[in-house]
Amino acid sequence: VSEVSVLEGKVSVYNINPAIAGVVTLERGTMSKVYQNRPPTPPAPIIQPVQKEAIAPVAEIKKELPLTPPIEQQAPASTTPVHIRIPIPEGI
Repeated sequence: VSEVSVLEGKVSVYNINPAIAGVVTLERGTMSKVYQNRPPTPPAPIIQPVQKEAIAPVAEIKKELPLTPPIEQQAPASTTPVHIRIPIPEGI
């Protein structure tokens, strides 16, 4: 399962499997889940919306994250690919 939560802007969510029809458009403060072989769930409110002021700039978040090299030759926990298109504003 993949969960998509939108803090700002709009995001279209769909299952990567072309046989699974359905696109859900999420707006600020909403979320959806995509399960294997099912369309995305309808938009629902995020349980605890994050205030825009509480979101640190990406550069600051990257400084805080530990740098862990990937484990080679390890299969992912899930093999259901999901494509999520995220619009990135210019200047970021």
